[in-house]
Amino acid sequence: AQPDVEVRKKAVLAALDAGSAVNLFRNRHNMATASLRIGLEAGQVYIGHAGGGGKFVFSIVGDCANTASRIEGLNKHIGTQILATDSVVDGIAGLLVRPLGAFQFVGNSDGLAIVEIIAQHSNASEEQRLLTERFAETLARFHASQWKEAATGFEQILSSYPQDGPTRFYLARCRQYL
Repeated sequence: AQPDVEVRKKAVLAALDAGSAVNLFRNRHNMATASLRIGLEAGQVYIGHAGGGGKFVFSIVGDCANTASRIEGLNKHIGTQILATDSVVDGIAGLLVRPLGAFQFVGNSDGLAIVEIIAQHSNASEEQRLLTERFAETLARFHASQWKEAATGFEQILSSYPQDGPTRFYLARCRQYL
């Protein structure tokens, strides 16, 4: 069963709060390389303990926890901070998310639709909204195997948003396919 929308919303808002806290810390202490990586997946998990010799370690286990960990790792490869499966944000109003396509992870036979959680709509900048729109249009060209047109679109996005990781990721794929 799909976890309750309010439970998923709390996790998403906590991730956004963590992102804001890291950004404030980074700016306050002039630490350009400080980063955050969060991966969110909706599903069942189990909390258990392991260990011996009088020491117990509690951990979250299960397919959902493994998938969330792999999604967290995807952040590093595509230059993002907060990623989630589409099922995490399904039904949560007021979020600015950027669909990034389907990714296949170890342990999953099918690709999972992944989105970048950018901001609450009320806190989103016009630049963030515009980037999301332009990226969606260009990603549609990529998914239609229009490599040259997609590459041109991603290059144009990078001229305005040179640090955007997903744009760089997909531009590299376009160049590889060309």
